[in-house]
Amino acid sequence: MDILYGGTFDPPHLGHERFIELVLARFPDARLHLVPCWQPVHKARAQADPEQRLGMLQALCAPWRRVTIDQQELRAAEPVYTLETLQAWRAELGDRASLVFAMGGDSFAGLHQWSRWQQLTELAHILVLPRPGWKQDLPPEVAAHFQGRWLAPRDTETLARTPCGHAMELPGKALTCASSQIREGTAVLAHAVPERVLHYIRQERVYPSLEVQ
Repeated sequence: MDILYGGTFDPPHLGHERFIELVLARFPDARLHLVPCWQPVHKARAQADPEQRLGMLQALCAPWRRVTIDQQELRAAEPVYTLETLQAWRAELGDRASLVFAMGGDSFAGLHQWSRWQQLTELAHILVLPRPGWKQDLPPEVAAHFQGRWLAPRDTETLARTPCGHAMELPGKALTCASSQIREGTAVLAHAVPERVLHYIRQERVYPSLEVQ
């Protein structure tokens, strides 16, 4: 099973680290691939450049053998839709392999704003990472599309042996941390990112406007 987890990662923080830990614990045989975008489609432009974000992600992933970084969106040097990334992965894996796209509950609640979002389940399963209150914010069209697709969190075997089409909520408690809060200075950088990521940020002066001493 291959699990993709996309994002801007500007910067990668303790919340991302928690998600990685939860995914690896729930799916001990899976391979997790972080997919940094070149520039986000639905958000403001990244503050750190692609090379810096890749360096921060490499620092984040250092402790885990089963976590890799997929650089295809960075290499594109233009905004890439998630559907296009999943199509590329599906073409490489074939029709039978299990492919999972992991996303935060807040992003899932805004899924109806994504390009051709209904087609995502034709290519992959959707794994919803815990975010407080996301179920209350779910738009009717998203709820309707996923009706009958939900698997119980314990049913990891079905996710592993089928190629696509299901959805699952990942159990666990998320950390209330956001990259935007770090960049805006409302979260203390040294308390919001793993030490190895902080070392890279300081060494490369990724966010010179933030106090990192």
